[in-house]
Amino acid sequence: MQRGRPLVEIPDEGVIVLVATAVLNGGKVLVVREEESPYHQRWVLPQGYVRNNETLADGARREVREELGIEVAILRPIGTYEDIVKEKASTVHYVIVCFLGEPSADATITSTAEAIDSAWIDPAGGLNEAPKVVQQILKDIAKIVKGGRKPKGLGFHPQ
Repeated sequence: MQRGRPLVEIPDEGVIVLVATAVLNGGKVLVVREEESPYHQRWVLPQGYVRNNETLADGARREVREELGIEVAILRPIGTYEDIVKEKASTVHYVIVCFLGEPSADATITSTAEAIDSAWIDPAGGLNEAPKVVQQILKDIAKIVKGGRKPKGLGFHPQ
């Protein structure tokens, strides 16, 4: 190892950050049937890629708006999850930062090209047609709902 030269690490191109939002309304969480990869035709939370110069919370809000046409208030992070997916000839490592949100106004969903279908489900009931990572997120959301706590004010302040 040479001294005096800074070590610069180049990120692996196979690692991608996604933001997801568990939109909670009346104890139900909003799921969408995804049109695009990596979860084509499967039930997931509204999710997508973070843009350059966009905070994670802003990206989460934007993805819900783009996929469903509704505005959400981000309440707090739920957790960070991982999913390693085989796509064609390569493997992609998704790091999913999931937020808890609630509709900030009218929760009338608008159809878009990104979300084939949508539904409000009981997170405790699970969702067999969802990837394992989404099933885990739903379990974590069910714990929040079961605790009966309004998740606002838990120390998260989106920028």
